Amino acid sequence: MYPKFIELHEKGNAISVNVEHLVAFSDSIFNLSNNAESNYRCDESYNEIKQLITDCGCLIHKADPRLDMSSPLTLDDLKDMVGEPVWNSNINVWMLVKDVTDTWVKMLWTSGNVSEYTEDELISYPVYRMRQ
Repeated sequence: MYPKFIELHEKGNAISVNVEHLVAFSDSIFNLSNNAESNYRCDESYNEIKQLITDCGCLIHKADPRLDMSSPLTLDDLKDMVGEPVWNSNINVWMLVKDVTDTWVKMLWTSGNVSEYTEDELISYPVYRMRQ
């Protein structure tokens, strides 16, 4: 897929933003990562940014209503979920819980890769389950 850029403005100066790197936006602010230090100001309103994104051919999806996003899963929660799917919200992929110990969890990607997360990493990379 080709990169999709939108043109925003800060005090009249043009800024080209790759939509794939856009994490969040609101009135006069857009964010290119998951930390508050990456907030950038712009002249456009929320609705103008939203329209630019859809005009360049990208969709704005709402959260999957099947997911229980009320609280991320902990290492203790995952101990009872071996073989079950979980949603990694940072990289937007489904993973299967493969193995869990007292200090880490291994999860299998659909590509066949395996990732290992410690309890602290689960805070930075939260995973969620389907609603029951």
